[in-house]
Formats: sequence, C-alpha cells, structure tokens
Amino acid sequence: LCVWLVSDSEESNANLLRQAHERGIDAERVVLAQRRDFDKHIRRTAAADLVADSYTYNAHTTAVDAIYGGVPVVTVAGDVIQSRLAAGVLGALGPGSESLARTREEYSELLHHLITHPKVLQRLRARMAHASRYGLESRPLFDTEGWFRDFEGCLFLLVEVYANGAGA
Repeated sequence: LCVWLVSDSEESNANLLRQAHERGIDAERVVLAQRRDFDKHIRRTAAADLVADSYTYNAHTTAVDAIYGGVPVVTVAGDVIQSRLAAGVLGALGPGSESLARTREEYSELLHHLITHPKVLQRLRARMAHASRYGLESRPLFDTEGWFRDFEGCLFLLVEVYANGAGA
C-alpha cells in the first residue's frame, strides 16, 4: 500500500513527507507524482490497485481519473456535497458502484476485504478496466457532447421564455 499524491513543490513535498513520518508512514510508501498531460496521467493512474477515497472531502477529479484508468474507487458518501462527489461518480458509472459503501464501517470492511482478497480486487479491476475501455463515454457522466447539447437546449429555452415575456 502507498499514499500517492501530486508533487507541487519541494516545500509541499517536504511537508507531506514530514507529516507521513510523524504518523508512522515510511517515506518509501509515499509517491509524489509530477503533473503530466492527461493521457500520460491516466496511463500511470492504471498502475494503482485501487483508490481509497477520503471521507470528509472526496476524490472529485481523482475519482474520475481513476475510473478512466480502470482503477476501482472505494468511497462512502458523507452528509455534504464535498463528501458525496465520488459516490455520485460511482453511482453514475454502474460498474464499480459495488465499491460504494453505505457506512464508514462498511467502507473499512470493504477496503480490508479487497486488500486481503487479491482475486476479488483483480475481478473488480477487470470490470472497471472493461468499463473504462468500452462505453464509458456513452454514460451521462462522461458524455460531454450530450451535456453541452442539453445545456444549450436549456439556454435556448430560457431565451425563448424570456422573449415571450414569462421571465419579466
């Protein structure tokens, strides 16, 4: 297991490594990755076995990147929007929503199960990799063109309603 974080500066790297050390995490288990273009980033993301999402502030873009890379994201939905984003991403995905825990206890149990049962994790990774290669763009979450068409339609409707006096 490792902690994989973005490397933004020497100062932040030193702070992250110091914090890890203070919490008993060996520096060899902390990966400080340089920023890359999207395709290279997604390819290297696929090197992860799984993403263990944080509870109070979810993965957001990291969850989407992991899914594009075919990597399972284990998360639990919190009570506020910033702790529910990864759950929304997984719910919209279909495959992988099995890694969405309902409680913090279930989250811990699921992570433990996946880590201690490599064949189960391997099957989940295979389903995620298949989903990321076949049809991810057809799902509403990843259908950017469809989203823009719908948004554009909403804007035209608003203009029409306003032009007809309903918005005054």
